[in-house]
Amino acid sequence: MVFNHTKYIMHMKGKVKTKLNITGNILIYYTVIILVMVIAVSSLMGIIISRYQENHLLIAHIEFYPELINVLVDKDPTILQTLSGKKSSGISDNKSSVAGMLAIKGVSSAAIINTNGEIAAQSNLNLTLKGISLNQQFIKALSGSTGYEYTIKDNDRSLILYIPVKSGNDIKGVVYLSENGSHLTSIIHGSRFTAWLIISLSGLLLYILLFYIFYHSFRKQKKINEHLWQTQDVTIFALGYQAELRDLETGKHIERTSAYVSIIAKELKKHEKYKTYMTDDYISDLVRSAPLHDIGKVAIPDSILRKPGKLTDEEYLIMQTHPEHGSDILEKAEERLTFPSFFKIAIQMSKYHHEKWNGTGYPSKLSGVDIPLSARIMALADVYDALSSARPYKEAFSHEKCISIIKDESGKSFDPEIVGIFLTKEQEFKNVSILMKDD
Repeated sequence: MVFNHTKYIMHMKGKVKTKLNITGNILIYYTVIILVMVIAVSSLMGIIISRYQENHLLIAHIEFYPELINVLVDKDPTILQTLSGKKSSGISDNKSSVAGMLAIKGVSSAAIINTNGEIAAQSNLNLTLKGISLNQQFIKALSGSTGYEYTIKDNDRSLILYIPVKSGNDIKGVVYLSENGSHLTSIIHGSRFTAWLIISLSGLLLYILLFYIFYHSFRKQKKINEHLWQTQDVTIFALGYQAELRDLETGKHIERTSAYVSIIAKELKKHEKYKTYMTDDYISDLVRSAPLHDIGKVAIPDSILRKPGKLTDEEYLIMQTHPEHGSDILEKAEERLTFPSFFKIAIQMSKYHHEKWNGTGYPSKLSGVDIPLSARIMALADVYDALSSARPYKEAFSHEKCISIIKDESGKSFDPEIVGIFLTKEQEFKNVSILMKDD
């Protein structure tokens, strides 16, 4: 079997992220998504409400001015007199009849027009109302309803009203009112600002509420995940320790080898050649898989596994089957999973950690980079621990002797690059062997 690192890494990048170091990113992703959604919804609501407010204000103005004009007509007889022609000695003489209209806040110009479309009085001589008799809104006013013209130009609003002047049930004329554009615009902009402020504050409060709900759930789920993660690690350790208990290599072998694997992997990550696939996830999976590297020993008879002396050739051949037994066990377990998991690495590590760089190892006699990286790392970690630990059939070798043996096996049993990593981190290996020394 030839192991393709690139294919494996592409596979790992697509797997479901379940590790705790990913959950922090989930919180960030959710925060960003919710923030974007709140901003989008708030913006949409702001646009809708702003348009509604503008229409509502426009209707309010259209309804307000006719009522005010009716009050003026009742209180100021000069308006009806002007329309009847009793004070029609000239337009300028009749300006007093529109004075009350100009006093209305926001009104910039006003005129009184008779039913024939003739101007009876106006606020200024510059006001031109040519063809007013044909204006549809003027005609609408003559029928008894208020007509209006609303225009927007360069973000400036203009509202012109044509208000019928009644005397009893008769239409006597029309009052022309033009509202100051800047006045109307400022009212609408002020209303919009208030609406946007309220919506923004509401959106912020909604975001805080949603964030609090999610964060509370996230913290609760994180604690559950931590417990599950720890339970999985303990289970993995128990499985690995079960195999070790049947061997004479008892003690802290699996803890030490896991630590050695972590040291090598973290150092490899610094190298340009390996950093593309030596990710934090990959390293985490390596370390989690390490305790399972010898799980296949559960299939080896006690008479061989626990034999204190040298194995016969036949016994050694049986012992050499434990990597394949281990991979078979793990493959059976992996088949029950519905998602990619670290078992991929555990299977490789279990099956190939006795392969040698020069192709003389077992069970598949792989060589060089055809041996999975995980197995190459475990091979050195496993041998160093075997050399540096006491066994019933040998004393523990000194750290210096272990270094010498591993250096001699560079390019033979071990990947030269991994040996190089070991030599740069050999003091850390020594520290682990001392701190985790068997009782």
